[in-house]
Amino acid sequence: MFCDASADATVVYNCDMARQQHLTSFRYALALVGIATTGLALSMYLTADTRWLQWHLSRLGEGGHLSSAVFNFTMGLVAVLLTVTSTRLTDELGHV
Repeated sequence: MFCDASADATVVYNCDMARQQHLTSFRYALALVGIATTGLALSMYLTADTRWLQWHLSRLGEGGHLSSAVFNFTMGLVAVLLTVTSTRLTDELGHV
């Protein structure tokens, strides 16, 4: 569907709604990447255990320290945002 100046109000409204929904999914994806990057960087900065560099990234979530709480909370929040984003994208693709 193309939006131009000669289109009637209904078509223009539908085009604006489609753009707004696509932008919303894009914002969810940006939020997902931003939160994941920020939480991961913060937990890397806060940890005193440097063994995660030699072993694996999920080592940041082990222990009872603030860095592990930040890491685990971030991963949980990212999982929820990933579910919301994928559901929203699936709905949008179904309406195309």
